Amino acid sequence: MTTEEINNLQAEAYDHLWNGRNRMALTAAEKVYNERPDDSEAAICYAWALLENGNPAKAMDYANLAVELKGDSVRAKLYRGYLLSRMSIFEGAVADLDLSIDKQKESLAWTYLSKARALAGMKKYDEANKAMDLALLIDNGKNSSWKNSRKWYLRSRELQNGKIKLNAKTVPLLLKECVEAIKAKEFWFALHTSRLILEDPKLKREKPDAELIELEAMLNLFQYRPALKKAESLKSKFKKDEKFLSIYNALIKITEEVKKTDEVIADLPQPASPLPDKVSNELVEPNFRTEAVYYPVHEAEVLSVKVYDVEEDSSSDFRRFYNQFDHKIIREIGVEIIFNNPYYQKLSKTLECKAVWYLNDFEIHNHTFKLNVNRDWDTIVFTQMWGSDEPGYWKPGQGRVEIYFSKYRVCEKWFAIGNSSVIEMEEFDPGHVQQDSFSRQNSQSEKKIEPPDVKTLEELLKELDEYIGLASIK
Repeated sequence: MTTEEINNLQAEAYDHLWNGRNRMALTAAEKVYNERPDDSEAAICYAWALLENGNPAKAMDYANLAVELKGDSVRAKLYRGYLLSRMSIFEGAVADLDLSIDKQKESLAWTYLSKARALAGMKKYDEANKAMDLALLIDNGKNSSWKNSRKWYLRSRELQNGKIKLNAKTVPLLLKECVEAIKAKEFWFALHTSRLILEDPKLKREKPDAELIELEAMLNLFQYRPALKKAESLKSKFKKDEKFLSIYNALIKITEEVKKTDEVIADLPQPASPLPDKVSNELVEPNFRTEAVYYPVHEAEVLSVKVYDVEEDSSSDFRRFYNQFDHKIIREIGVEIIFNNPYYQKLSKTLECKAVWYLNDFEIHNHTFKLNVNRDWDTIVFTQMWGSDEPGYWKPGQGRVEIYFSKYRVCEKWFAIGNSSVIEMEEFDPGHVQQDSFSRQNSQSEKKIEPPDVKTLEELLKELDEYIGLASIK
């Protein structure tokens, strides 16, 4: 069965359950589970169907299994809570449902926070404040920094309606708040406020500080082209300023990476018809997964997980990432992980980590390692790799690598092994201006073993092009 057929069958099973067609639901759910035995959604649907068909003990087994499997654990706990309540196991049901509610509240709160930032970026401060109110209400004090961020939303509204006037007394305070806002990733405030100051011809003394703040905000908002153009015009003015040079060098490095990516994209085979609005994985062989999956845990917020050819990487200044590797030439596959340091400016810590490699659902390697996390690093990059010195180690099929921190799975990356190599389209992070706040750690696996014998919106794009320069992406 194809992925689309399985998804349709899954939807049918749920439809049967909601409408009381329990026997038909069981048949459909069982087929889906047989196709996806390691998927939590398939297991919980099968558990529900079993319950409705008079088999509560077996239903409980599969409900418990669903919580342990990969997939949406929050959704699995929601359904298990429902099943437990149906079986009169009320305490267990409440525990599962409370956890589901808490996790969904976290996602909803973060959604409203992101919406508030987007609205503020559009200068719709009244709407942004309403969204921020909802984020804080749902968050209920779990993220203290969110409450501190509220002042920038209120301040922007006061600047807009004229309650705060720009003068020699207020501007230094606003510039200080801009610096704080950048640290809190409220880049929109720094950008809008610095530009208000720069637009006022009376504020000549504060202009240099405002220019640097504007430039840093543009960098962090991915406005690479206009930021570099502005930096070039300011180069003679700030040629001895360390902060400016740090921003300027970061912009040059990023734009060079963008140019290299444009060259890579230009070399790719072009389809006969225009690509859809979003870049697809149509060059990857059918029925293979290539997505990255992230699991929210306290130990780290993973920003990126991608795979690359280790042999190619060792002889190149530019790391190229792939969705599919050619089984005839690939030897070692590396995985690059980038994550935010949850202990930033608090303490240094050594994380107990593990990388588990799979091919066609068989575990082919399991490597534990220690990762040193310095309190001064806000972002950490590290790599793991596995394979052989000779081609032929990686057989055609579905591959994936899972990364664990302190026994918690934090992310996984799926990739294909096929008859050709397929490049993953790059996405760039603006990074951080100060070089000492960024750490790379390369952690290489130890002894290699032989694997088991396994078988098998046009305007938005134009605007994005103006900012980033990905001219070949249409």
